[in-house]
Amino acid sequence: MTDLTHTSPSVGHPIAHLAASLAARVKERRVRRGLGILAGLAPHRLRDIGLTPSDVTAAQSLPLSVDATTELYRRAHLNRSAM
Repeated sequence: MTDLTHTSPSVGHPIAHLAASLAARVKERRVRRGLGILAGLAPHRLRDIGLTPSDVTAAQSLPLSVDATTELYRRAHLNRSAM
């Protein structure tokens, strides 16, 4: 007899896709809360890590489907290259 109580959806299953999407959004919400800490730093502290206050503001305004940490990394790299 097959026990159906412990089956998980297959990778291509719509529920698996929904669960992965939801997990990614939850992770990104946590990241966005951390951006609030960055936003509270003094501009000279942000410069120490290659960012500006406007970089943090821009990352906070991105849709949740976009990884804000990747965008901040990109901006920090560009800022350091411009110096």
